Amino acid sequence: MSWFARSDRVEGGPGPILRVEGLNVHYGRAHALQDVSFTLDRGILAVVGRNGMGKTTLCNAITGLVPAT
Repeated sequence: MSWFARSDRVEGGPGPILRVEGLNVHYGRAHALQDVSFTLDRGILAVVGRNGMGKTTLCNAITGLVPAT
């Protein structure tokens, strides 16, 4: 998938653990996530927001549970 890249790296090695670029998710005609991009270099990343903001959809798209482009 072109929007998702995971590097095979050793702890403390070069490159990010997770990179998401231009992630889009549609539920029918509803555009749930629009061009989401972020990089997790190391450590912990928190995704926060109110109900209905797309946190679960983001996690489901990253893990492949919902179709994404």
